[in-house]
Amino acid sequence: MKKPCISMGILMIPMIFFFLPILSACISADSKEEEATEVILGKMIFIPEGEFTMGSDDPELRGYFDIWGGKARFQKPVGTARKVHVKGFYIDSHEVTQGQYKKFIDDTHYPPPSYWENGTFPAGKENHPVHSVSWSDARAYARWAGKRLPTEEEWEKAARGGDLRVFPWGNQPEGAMAQLWKTAWGKTEGPQPIGKFKFDKSPYGVRDMASNLMEWTASTYEYQGVVTQGRAWEESSSGTEIVVKGGNWSSEMADGMISRKILAPPGEISNGIGFRCVKDAK
Repeated sequence: MKKPCISMGILMIPMIFFFLPILSACISADSKEEEATEVILGKMIFIPEGEFTMGSDDPELRGYFDIWGGKARFQKPVGTARKVHVKGFYIDSHEVTQGQYKKFIDDTHYPPPSYWENGTFPAGKENHPVHSVSWSDARAYARWAGKRLPTEEEWEKAARGGDLRVFPWGNQPEGAMAQLWKTAWGKTEGPQPIGKFKFDKSPYGVRDMASNLMEWTASTYEYQGVVTQGRAWEESSSGTEIVVKGGNWSSEMADGMISRKILAPPGEISNGIGFRCVKDAK
């Protein structure tokens, strides 16, 4: 008796139907990822008017210095706690990307960042945040875009919301920050695409405020033995440093704390500093 002959084509039919949903899911996932990037690019988030507590007097925050830093050089200033009233404003949902900055360069013929070649960003980095720009460069972009840099107060409110959270996502660094610093600490060569760290999102939905890049603000810092409140930059100021907020791809764990501030001269050029913009609510 002859054994039945089964066509390989017939055998393949069930396999095709088995894999079709998987292939479809992969294509759908890729499409959603591209769609998500398109949605987030250029988006601004409204931060409502109101009072909030800026800075912190919580002694436990000093404990974070010991846990994550352990050395005096890591003990960067934390603003003293105070009630601040902020008018409503809009803030970029993410840091200014290289693609966005290139539109500014092309339109104004402004000098590009030093790491760009032939007037453009490195290949494949369009959705990475732009870095190595001075405070003046950031302000020039903001003016071109019809926006401005956020004050330290605006930045903190956008990161914190109405409570006293330590990080944009809550009070604990464990887990979320471990995920960030597993990727960083010499394991990356620079900032990552905007929105990559899903956990790094403020109560208002503002992204990457503790990761990727530290950010220029419009506030100054004058140290006279005590921590003082930042205030808007005055053109006549001299020798005053600019308040830089947030953590970056290579900074210490504690830099992700909302109350922390780094000080930099306005001419500072660093691959760990970028910016985002705000505009007044009409």
